[in-house]
Amino acid sequence: MIRTILVDDELNALNFTANALQKYCADVEILGKVQSVADAELIIQSTHFDLVLLDIELIDGTAFDLLNRLTEKSFEIIFITAYNQHAIKAFKYNAIDYILKPVNIKELISAIDKVRIRLNSTLNPPIDYKFLLESIKSQSITKLAIHSVNETVFVSLADINRFEAYGNYSRVILKDGSQIISSKTLKDYEQILDEDMFFRVHHSHIINIHYLKKYIRKDGFTALMQDGLSIPVATRRREAFEHFMKIHFTNIP
Repeated sequence: MIRTILVDDELNALNFTANALQKYCADVEILGKVQSVADAELIIQSTHFDLVLLDIELIDGTAFDLLNRLTEKSFEIIFITAYNQHAIKAFKYNAIDYILKPVNIKELISAIDKVRIRLNSTLNPPIDYKFLLESIKSQSITKLAIHSVNETVFVSLADINRFEAYGNYSRVILKDGSQIISSKTLKDYEQILDEDMFFRVHHSHIINIHYLKKYIRKDGFTALMQDGLSIPVATRRREAFEHFMKIHFTNIP
């Protein structure tokens, strides 16, 4: 059984989620339903459980206030949020699942499925809530959770040179030349990466602009990276890429 605590300041939403779980997720056991940071802290500290479905905005504070109070966070979290886009992007970067309000039953079931997989696996590292909280507080996301076949690796964005398509997966190339095979596609990464740092120059390539050495307008347009790799710039992306460079570099005509 997935022993679960529900935390939501809206009673109707709390009951809806509880009823949906009982109807569609037979292996979820609801241990408690609370509406405030104080009550959530009390039940979390006194109960042995696996998962908390946690609303962001609570009666007496936020989910992040609650997480800051807890000394032990060895449990799964699904955030339920109507929060801003920056927070949602931070959840994605840190491999944390979330559901937008109003709760959609299919999304709820999908999120529980992911938790079930994590709980049944010994290969998944604990979620890095510290970086999640720091990202949202500072409005600056600095780390990316990269899911490979057997593990989740947390990598600083500044250390990523580029992403390459790799069949239905992608290859993440770091500045030291090492690589991680990710289960996400380039399209997945394109949707969440910092638009001021990364640009998809080609169907098969997303580059970190900080590792661009040259832009060559000869025999086809190419981006020469600092590690010596020449990456073609697709014709249909060329104008947007040149505009991108004008914004991020000085003295470009």
